Amino acid sequence: MNNPVTLDDKTAVEAARIAYNGLTNVQQALVINLQELTYAEATIQTLEQEKADQEAAQSVMNQIAALNVKSTNDEAAVVAARSAYTDLTESQKLLVTNLDKLTNAENTLAQLIAKEQDDKAAAKIVQDQIDALNVQSITDEAAVQAARTAYANLTVDQRAWVTNLAKLQDAEATIAQLKLEAEQKALADQAAANAVIGQIAALDVQSVSDEAAVLAARESYKQLTDTQKRLVTNLTKLQDAEATIAQLKLEAEQKALADQAAANAVIGQIAALNVQSLSDKDAVDEAREAYEALSDAQKALVINLETLQNAEAEIARLKIAQEEQNEADKDAAQEVINLIADLNVQSLSDKDAVDEARNAYEALSDAQKALVINLTKLEDAEATLTQLKKEAEEKAKADQAAADTVIRQIAALNVQSLSDETIVVTARNAYNHLTDDQKALVTNLAALEAAETKIAELKEEANRKEQDDKNKAEAVQTLIADLNVQSLSDKDAVDEARNAYEALSDAQKALVINFSKLLDAEAHIKALIVYGDTDGDHKVTAVDALNVLKGVVGKITLTKEQLICADTDGNGKADATDALNILKKVVGKLEQFPVEQ
Repeated sequence: MNNPVTLDDKTAVEAARIAYNGLTNVQQALVINLQELTYAEATIQTLEQEKADQEAAQSVMNQIAALNVKSTNDEAAVVAARSAYTDLTESQKLLVTNLDKLTNAENTLAQLIAKEQDDKAAAKIVQDQIDALNVQSITDEAAVQAARTAYANLTVDQRAWVTNLAKLQDAEATIAQLKLEAEQKALADQAAANAVIGQIAALDVQSVSDEAAVLAARESYKQLTDTQKRLVTNLTKLQDAEATIAQLKLEAEQKALADQAAANAVIGQIAALNVQSLSDKDAVDEAREAYEALSDAQKALVINLETLQNAEAEIARLKIAQEEQNEADKDAAQEVINLIADLNVQSLSDKDAVDEARNAYEALSDAQKALVINLTKLEDAEATLTQLKKEAEEKAKADQAAADTVIRQIAALNVQSLSDETIVVTARNAYNHLTDDQKALVTNLAALEAAETKIAELKEEANRKEQDDKNKAEAVQTLIADLNVQSLSDKDAVDEARNAYEALSDAQKALVINFSKLLDAEAHIKALIVYGDTDGDHKVTAVDALNVLKGVVGKITLTKEQLICADTDGNGKADATDALNILKKVVGKLEQFPVEQ
């Protein structure tokens, strides 16, 4: 062979072998350079193995080159690189030129792992010390300080492995808080004791009215803690004040009993009062005289003085009322007479005026009612309202029935297509024929309006689709109309028209009026193609295969018509496979090309 064999020659070598195997024994004996074919095949096999070995070694070298061990987190990458190297064959390993970098990375990783284990062990001791902390009082401060010292003695890397530092910080904060609270408590205890000392010092018992101050001081003392109570230095003064209050209360109770007896007699006299008329005036006067005979202290014990005062007020009122009653009855009756006289019932809107007159009449006393001279007019107005209400109810019932009919029509609407338009129009007409009062009772008018909107949308959508179908069909018709098949160079235009037609929907296809012209063009193209015939002699020979191979290696440029005929497998190009198919058909090993099947 003139040129050294490379992997790019593989297809040509295989084609040559197939061509050779297709010869008869006599023809094969005439091939004088078979040794070159055998050598080329062996060379291809060797080159393929060398390429595979180099690619495998390069992949491992890339892995090793990417290693940059900084911490134990890089362990997975180092292990993966070592595993990839181990999986290589011996010949592939010899191609790896940076194995020393992998070895150095493994050594560095081992050192990092050993250091990390030492750091973890040191950190574990401090971490356990922190975990043992349980601060309950200031006595735990030494343990907290010891843990802090142990943590401070760690290196920066060791501290990073201590995961419970927050607990140590919390313990330190708790110790500081306990110290602060102890100081604050001591100050608070003295302040609380001082407040009670001041309360007791201010006591000066002169009468029972001072009892509240004594009780308040005793209650404040009780609220102290035992520690605070021990700080109170004048407790004996509180005890003396309590003894004085007890003596004063005893003396006051004895006097109170006597005063209460006198007051109770008057209370009973007042309680018996029940003023109904002016005849009860003597009993009221007697109760007032008995009350005025009491001392001021005894008067203060009379709990129903207001009852006496109310009784006296009632006597005074009865006097005035007796005089005013007759005139008031006349005025009240006249107001009702005026309300009734103004009545003029024309519709149910007059009901409030009638109700007002009736309520005013019913609010009168029997004596006042007897003075109303036009009651029959009120009764006639009420009868008229009853009749108007009956007529309104009958009209409302009829209106509701008419509205319900339309409501049912609307409720039955379920617009799915334009075929539903008639029932929508029927429902709208039915609604339009209602009175305004009846329309107000239709509760689902929005559903009718929604149905009408849906019909409008369906119409618009149908118009848009009809125009879109027409436009797409016309575009395909134009492609077909432009077809003028003269040679195989027109195949692309025919294929374009066919693809455009197949992309149409069935409705759009029905609008294409020149489809038969496309069928004729396709038939014409099919008649022009002789697959495998690259020289235009309408026969398939070894020369046709040679033309394809020449085109593949660039020795000739195939025309568009030659490329169409040479594409025996329908993959859209002419290649060594097509040349092989042509040779197979020439020697009888292939009845039909794949593209013809």
